[in-house]
Amino acid sequence: MARLHLPNEIILMIAQYLTPRGVANLMLGNRELYNLLRGGVIFDRTPGSSRNEAILWASQHDRKDVVLAMLHRQGEFGYRDWQGFEIVSETPSSELHLPLRFAAWYGHVEIIKILLDWDINTIRDDLRALPAAVSGQHLEAVKVLLEYSAKVPEDSPETSASEQEYTIDENPPVPEPLSPPRHRHQRFLNQAFVDAIRHGHDEIIEVLVADGRAQISLAEAARIGNERFMKLSCASETPNALGEGRLSPLGVAAKVGHEGALQILFEAGWDVNLRDGDGRTPLFVAATSGQEAIVRMLLGRKDVNADLADNQGHTPLLEASRKGNVAIIEQLLAAENVNVNPRTSSGQSALSFVAGQGIENAVRLFLSAGAHPDTRDHVGRSPLSLAAGAGFPAVVELLLAVDGVDPDLKCKQSLTPLAYAVLSGRFPGRVNGEKINTMADRDEQQMLDVLRGSMEDRMGCLRVGEEALGNGAALSIMKLLLEDNRVDPNSRDAKGRSVLCLAILRGELGAVRLLVSSMKIDLKSNIYRNLTAVDLVKEKYRRKRFSEWRLNCDKST
Repeated sequence: MARLHLPNEIILMIAQYLTPRGVANLMLGNRELYNLLRGGVIFDRTPGSSRNEAILWASQHDRKDVVLAMLHRQGEFGYRDWQGFEIVSETPSSELHLPLRFAAWYGHVEIIKILLDWDINTIRDDLRALPAAVSGQHLEAVKVLLEYSAKVPEDSPETSASEQEYTIDENPPVPEPLSPPRHRHQRFLNQAFVDAIRHGHDEIIEVLVADGRAQISLAEAARIGNERFMKLSCASETPNALGEGRLSPLGVAAKVGHEGALQILFEAGWDVNLRDGDGRTPLFVAATSGQEAIVRMLLGRKDVNADLADNQGHTPLLEASRKGNVAIIEQLLAAENVNVNPRTSSGQSALSFVAGQGIENAVRLFLSAGAHPDTRDHVGRSPLSLAAGAGFPAVVELLLAVDGVDPDLKCKQSLTPLAYAVLSGRFPGRVNGEKINTMADRDEQQMLDVLRGSMEDRMGCLRVGEEALGNGAALSIMKLLLEDNRVDPNSRDAKGRSVLCLAILRGELGAVRLLVSSMKIDLKSNIYRNLTAVDLVKEKYRRKRFSEWRLNCDKST
């Protein structure tokens, strides 16, 4: 790029209206422009913070000369607040936090000292550099940051002149003992301590312990699982004393699966049935979190209550069923005095949860333990209805084999398991519940042929259906239910619709074939209001064709 034939004053004037990136691009034009702008007013006013990354690069690569040069220019950190090219405020406002963290992460001790000597207020309220130094395993950087942070004065409330006046009180109140003051850097000190423990930095741990300001709660020690600090924390906390809103260290250890931490807590006198603020016991938390080894350890204790519910009335068995963890369900069902029929506030039982998820092994465990097969939820759905509606034939077959089960149990909408199977949408020719490759005229004619066919044709429908049973779970479930003599295929829902009516409205030809082949349905009677099955098919597809015609008319206009 050729040098612009302009006086330097005009070039500087133009550069004042450019962004820092524009100034940098202009400096790359040629050596003369670079020398002009590098030492001029523009470069002095270019932010020296993270926006041009000059001081960040220097802090990362241990370039003390560049850091010092940027600090002496002051840029936007230190004592000037710029907006464009105008000084807004002379109030000290440090922007050295990020360069300090870079230096701490890479362990550049001299850079850390330069930055903090320039402005110690950088760490007045923000000591994130300390966890960064710990994560980088830089012992000397940790020592320097601890030394400088100890020099930051704590804020103390000023005493007014009126409060300093002498007062006479013959019976002064006895002051209550004060808790130790919390240091302004406590959060960062504690985080650094936790990181050092997790990564096993023994030398850094010793330095932080010697400093004395970092603290670690028993719950955090249990989360980490370090037995050494678990024992130290246990010595400083009273067993089973949980303040409002505090986590139970037993629950924390159970959630993350630290058996050693739990054992230390038990030896220190902590109660195995201690409940946290939500009423959850360690066993409850372990069952919810899927910690099989912890559940086995807790159930091995004679003093554990395996059926203790939380504040919402949910038991460990109920939560394990909700999560579908068969191994934990098996352990809990084998424990003594466990209710095998726990229910949520909405009426869902543990058996309903596993039946609705199609977990065959869990259903078999509950039935063997004596769980009631007909427990209903808040809308009246039984485990059989849930399994039929979700499309799990193996679970349906298990439940139908149970003595005393009602295969025709209705919900509040008077829908039976057979109706739920029809409404499930798990039929061949459907993707995500939606029918594909549909042709109204063909579907109508096929459905009418099935309904108007002779007795031999109707019996042949069952043979035709056999080919499709493997393609749709709903057909398999319907066949199981229709083979049970206790199932009434003519039952109606709360709106007066029969199961055949639901199959026709849903356009399920396979379901209609199976229902007709059962020979239990009177095709001449009305299945919905004053409509027979044939009338309903004609009306359904008549309305469908009319809707399509209206849609095409709207598009054409």
